[in-house]
Amino acid sequence: HSVYGNGLRPDVWHRFKERFGIEQVWEFFNSTEGMLSLDNPSRNDYTALAVGHHGFLQRRKYHKYYVPVAVDAETGDLARDPKTGFAIRMPYDVGGEILVNLEDFDRGFPGYWKNPEATAKKFVYDVFRKGDVYYRTGDALRRDDEGRWFFLDR
Repeated sequence: HSVYGNGLRPDVWHRFKERFGIEQVWEFFNSTEGMLSLDNPSRNDYTALAVGHHGFLQRRKYHKYYVPVAVDAETGDLARDPKTGFAIRMPYDVGGEILVNLEDFDRGFPGYWKNPEATAKKFVYDVFRKGDVYYRTGDALRRDDEGRWFFLDR
C-alpha cells in the first residue's frame, strides 16, 4: 500500500501510516509554476516527514540555485543587510523562504496568464549581488545535513 500527496502533518504522519497499513508515503513539494520540485518516496523512518531529499551531489549542484533567506515578518519582504542591501542567506538547517536563482531569465518562470502585476511580484532583484534575479517561492523550507527537506511555512 502506498499514498502520494503534498505533505502530511508531522503530528499525524506515523499514526496515519500505522492506522491504514501504509508501506510507502510518497510526499512531494512543488508549485504550479514548477520552479522547484522535490519528492520523497519514504519507506522508513530515515526519510519520514520529509517532502524531499537531495543526496550529496545534488546538494552541491543546487547550493546556489535553491537558497533559503530570511523574511521580514512584518512586511513579508526579504530581510536585507542594512550595510550591503543584499538579502540575508540562512543556513539550510535553519531554513527560510526558498528563492530559486534565475541565471537565464528566459528559461525561468513564464508568468501568470494575463497578470503582469502578479508575475512581477514573484521576482526579486539584486539579492546577493547587483543584477542577479531570483524567483520567490513564497514557501519556507529547511534542509538538514543529510539532505532531507522539510516544509516549514507558507
